Amino acid sequence: MATNKGIMLTKSPYYITESGVAGFTTELEIRIWNGSFNSEPTTPDYTLIKQTLSSTDTVVTLEISKIINDFIENIGNAYTATGTDKTDALWVNVKSFNGTVNRDDTWLALNGYSDFLDGINYNLDRQVLISEKIVYHYEGIPIRIPVYVDGIDDANVVNLVKGGIIQATIDYSSLVGSLFSYDKIQYVSNNSYSPGEIDEIWIKNSVGGVIDTLSVVPVDCTRYTPVVVSFINKFGSNQELIFGLASKTSVKVGKSSYNKQTLEINAGVPYYNPLKHQFKEYNTSLRESITLNTNYIDESLNDTVGQLLVSDFVWITVGGVTSPVNVSTSDLEYKKSVNNGLINYAIKFDYAYNKINNIY
Repeated sequence: MATNKGIMLTKSPYYITESGVAGFTTELEIRIWNGSFNSEPTTPDYTLIKQTLSSTDTVVTLEISKIINDFIENIGNAYTATGTDKTDALWVNVKSFNGTVNRDDTWLALNGYSDFLDGINYNLDRQVLISEKIVYHYEGIPIRIPVYVDGIDDANVVNLVKGGIIQATIDYSSLVGSLFSYDKIQYVSNNSYSPGEIDEIWIKNSVGGVIDTLSVVPVDCTRYTPVVVSFINKFGSNQELIFGLASKTSVKVGKSSYNKQTLEINAGVPYYNPLKHQFKEYNTSLRESITLNTNYIDESLNDTVGQLLVSDFVWITVGGVTSPVNVSTSDLEYKKSVNNGLINYAIKFDYAYNKINNIY
């Protein structure tokens, strides 16, 4: 039976190393699926075959994360998707043959990445899938926190707290030990409390021990309408950042043109109509951009801002409408309170589609 090896972050390399007799050839079968751990497909998605580099070598190493990452589908409505609709966490099984000890290992694959200092084949061991310890709460916008729900030492119970007194409890204990990939990442969501009504979030294990604490800070957003930015963070989960200060929208037009022949002949006499375009434009595109400003935030969110800049999947919600965007800001100086006092960031986003519908 396959062994559960934990979490694999597929935006960073993951190496499989096999040992055998001198000069041997290893064979790997890779299966990728959504759903039950026990519903492993019979047919592999990939079969990789590799021989040692020399006739005296006894070790073969293969990198597998790139081909796995293509199967993960991140969607903008991860917070409301249920069951098999969730395709941002998949099972990956690797079987090896012809080695000294053949493997049969399965990981939960997420579209995240490790840091350079984490080393090779980093195995994520974290219950709260965000980097910061401070969460900002805006009126009318629920707090959403991704948590890892798997074993008894992970996020089993979440408490919403005010002044040390539990105001509400979210219980994930029924999902602990679930065989389904789409049960592993859950989103703590606060829809019932206004800013100031809770000041902490406690994440607890199966015996009630607090394994993580988040501070909740209320934010006044009466002057500007906040914009919600959702993105896939380094842990492969949807995370929201709220941009609550001024925003501005701009457009960029793209087009090509050619010199059109407008000369005509009438009764042998050449003429042209001065109302016709001599330079004709085509392939016109209209790309909208929006520049958003965060509120004044703690510098502990610097790493999170960096994760937003490198995210492959970003969405913004303006006026209740969610749209895919690409981050166009590529150069940002991290601010520190000791140097800059109050910290906020301006980030530019390009809408990830042509304003003129050209989907044929």
